[in-house]
Amino acid sequence: MQDTLERQYWVDIAKSIGIYLIVFGHLPTSDFLVNFLWTFHVPLFFFISGFLNKSGSPEAFLKRLTFRLVIPYISIYLTTVLLVVAFGDRFYVATVNTVGEMLFGIFWGSQTYEGFVNVVLWFLPALAIVELIFNLLIQKTKWLYIPFLVTSIYIYQTGNYDLFLSIDLALLGLNYYIIGIYARKYNFVQFFREVSLWILVLVFMVLFAFTLLFAYYGNVWYTGSFYPISLVGGIIGIGMVVSLSVLIERTTKQQNFIIFISSNTLFIFCFHMFSNSFAVELMEKMGFQESVRSSLITALLSILMLIPFIPLTRRFFPQILGVRRKSITTIST
Repeated sequence: MQDTLERQYWVDIAKSIGIYLIVFGHLPTSDFLVNFLWTFHVPLFFFISGFLNKSGSPEAFLKRLTFRLVIPYISIYLTTVLLVVAFGDRFYVATVNTVGEMLFGIFWGSQTYEGFVNVVLWFLPALAIVELIFNLLIQKTKWLYIPFLVTSIYIYQTGNYDLFLSIDLALLGLNYYIIGIYARKYNFVQFFREVSLWILVLVFMVLFAFTLLFAYYGNVWYTGSFYPISLVGGIIGIGMVVSLSVLIERTTKQQNFIIFISSNTLFIFCFHMFSNSFAVELMEKMGFQESVRSSLITALLSILMLIPFIPLTRRFFPQILGVRRKSITTIST
């Protein structure tokens, strides 16, 4: 979820769309919308991470991985423990009794362990595993992808979900990460930039329709009996978001707010479960009833609630987010 290449605005748009849908997906919605979102919104971030992957020596890679994923994972998890201790059951429903039990969750790295206090943090160790597998193994020896794919299919088919360090989700996400790598290498996105706007709109509508079809079938992400269907559905959904993002890039002016949100998806991703609680409570006080429409508004409100904390975190605790002090991004430029 980090920027590692020269900025491309369509990536900012795709990340902003993706993080909004992640926040929205953790609010009350319909079963069909849940299937629709889970078809592609998590695969999208594996894809973007692959697209933004930066090659280099193993030493440079490990240093970058530690700074951008390992340190933020540990720091945000410990921050979450402090918030849970301070605010108690407002944010946490698991049945652990001690801080020690919560701290142990940092080593498990999966929501299977009931002491894992921030369920969305599974993505960070999973992404770290994906990057380790690709950059240290598959990048040098391409055929090593095959045993990882076979293992992923076996785990998927046997229903062994939420394993240690979310290795099951990592292996599934590895597919989308590699697709992101090759999408950049062969410049696949350029097709969306070169076709006429009418064709681009048509492509988006077709991909949107197929994503809806996959959502209706219900075999999405890590649920269902057919691994290929889940994988293809994710690819189509990613294509839908990419085509929409390029369409927006080509028809609108660059917005600093979009760049700001894109630059801070990690913060929003890791802390929106807290802001969601406040946003839902505020919406209820304003008289909004639980519905898909109110959840759409609540998701936006939840993100806006986090914005004041982002510059403060980047200024005083940038290591938490895997950024350096000089890379602070603000809404206005």
